[in-house]
Amino acid sequence: MRIPILSVKGGVGKSTLALLLARELSLMGGKVLLIDRDQVGFSSYLCGIEEKGLVASIVDGETHNYMTTLTMGQGSLTVLKFYGDGPRFKADLQQILSNRDIESTVKRLYSDIITRGKFDYVVLDNAALTFPTDEGVRLEMETYLQHFPSEPSLRLFVSDPSTQGINSTLNYIEFVNSYDITSGVHANVSGQVLAINMVPPGSNLELLLNALRDAMKRVKISLGVVIPFMDNLFQYSNDLEEMPLPPQIRDLARAISKGYQLGEIIK
Repeated sequence: MRIPILSVKGGVGKSTLALLLARELSLMGGKVLLIDRDQVGFSSYLCGIEEKGLVASIVDGETHNYMTTLTMGQGSLTVLKFYGDGPRFKADLQQILSNRDIESTVKRLYSDIITRGKFDYVVLDNAALTFPTDEGVRLEMETYLQHFPSEPSLRLFVSDPSTQGINSTLNYIEFVNSYDITSGVHANVSGQVLAINMVPPGSNLELLLNALRDAMKRVKISLGVVIPFMDNLFQYSNDLEEMPLPPQIRDLARAISKGYQLGEIIK
């Protein structure tokens, strides 16, 4: 299963959620691949990858350690720094699109990784405001689906708890869903999750739950989750294994692994 993590803006805890979800799925016995498609590279950094990513390495004609595998309980977590090298992302992408040799090398090396791994879950940490037709997304997704054309995808959208943030996220979800129809993108979407993240202490939980229920009626959302703000997670910069875990993310991992009721809310 592919699990793209999506948000309309930065600062909503998207990369942290991606890391913790990937870790939990691994601890539950899954073989997980976490792909850092965000040019910031935060996911890769917390997993110990500080060298150039896959794309930057190929564009520069260099060899770098852009991947690591961690044993987690009965499972494993492989982290691939696909992009993650900051503002050079757009220039690197142009190099790929204008040079067939570079594009072929990216696809070949990525194909080797995904076909050798036989992963149960592929968690994708995306840049904010990503669309399925973006060239950087298309490059990875088309290559993956060439090898696994029937692989289902569970989209996970992350919002902050503000009314404006939730409404912007819903507009984004509607736009992404319309892209599937108008662009002919076939991502095999089997469901969509909406996570309201970093809810401050003292918030009116019932109001948030009502907002989440209304949101799930407005757009095609299969599962909702409300995750509290944790001081010790904010700007966390230590090892992944020591990263504190909101219990809602553990419950989310179990729901993804074991199944959930349509319209269920985790709180």
